[in-house]
Amino acid sequence: MGFNGFKAGILLAASIAIVAVSVGAAAAMARPSDLVGQRLYLSDSNYLEIDEVRGNVVYTVNAAHRSNVWLADCLSPVRGATLDFAAFDRLYPLAVGKSVTADLTREHRHWVDTVTVEGEETISLPIGTYRTLRIVDHEVATSHVFESIITCWYAPELGYTVQREKRVLRGTGPKRRKWQVVRIDRSRQRSEPLTFHAPPPGMSFVTSAGAYVVRDVRNGVVEVDLSQSERRVLFVGGLIALNKGYWDAETERKAERLWPLAVGNEVSLQANWDAATAYFSGKVLEKSRLEVPAGSFDTYKVEWKIDGTRLSHVYWYAPALDFPVKKDIIDTGVRIGGWELRSVRGADTVADAPTTAKTGD
Repeated sequence: MGFNGFKAGILLAASIAIVAVSVGAAAAMARPSDLVGQRLYLSDSNYLEIDEVRGNVVYTVNAAHRSNVWLADCLSPVRGATLDFAAFDRLYPLAVGKSVTADLTREHRHWVDTVTVEGEETISLPIGTYRTLRIVDHEVATSHVFESIITCWYAPELGYTVQREKRVLRGTGPKRRKWQVVRIDRSRQRSEPLTFHAPPPGMSFVTSAGAYVVRDVRNGVVEVDLSQSERRVLFVGGLIALNKGYWDAETERKAERLWPLAVGNEVSLQANWDAATAYFSGKVLEKSRLEVPAGSFDTYKVEWKIDGTRLSHVYWYAPALDFPVKKDIIDTGVRIGGWELRSVRGADTVADAPTTAKTGD
């Protein structure tokens, strides 16, 4: 498969219980849920963040916001390609000598991949020395001229492919690319998480920008009407707001990755409207006590940076209300807009919350 413009690739396939693999022994595969959100930094200055895990398939997003599907611990077609998942599943549990052949299709292009677990090899990396399974993918295009050999070194002890090399034998693209994992960031696995709860339909949050009236709640998305402009707004994951129609289901699912809420959690999203695409990087910065006209609240400060600009949107989310109590729009460090919560209407549950809040008449 062609990978023009592709900076790096990796499949993270977890099997953390295995420390050593002997020739002919199977590498049992387990997929811990805490892999999601982990970030692997590579020797080519790129990184990969684990976006989702489904069985033997891992989905990642890299530093350029490229989303890839990882198969057989080595292949990395872009998300949206037509894949024979069942064929690649036959390679598991991984064992020396196993091999599968499967077709890949994207738009009008077609490839045939033969993946083989060739053997064992001990390699030294900046993150340590590991016994690995060497997996080789021979890829040949049938719709155009292209052929490549991809070799991956998978470390069962870590559950990561820790080194990858691609050689293009025929066709366009760099003739050789190689990277190693130089650092693994597991910092998203934090204690004291806060689970998502949505405000009930009918609740009204009166802000300096108008009243947000909750109309519907579904799968971590709070749909509200903004009375001042009669716009329908979605608070995706309860933590970022854009006009309805800007998000798709995939974006909503990614936004939910900030939950359970904890300081340090981060995620990358994209919003599409007209012919433009905007990329947002969100991170939970800190917990703090905040005073607004509506009262005093314990909050989580969540910053959303808009890639390619100097703009950021900052929300202070109050668990006592299940809603933000303040928003700042920042341009090059200067606040240029936003709002604060003035009162809450129809919020009978606020009386028992650990905060001081003002409710409307």
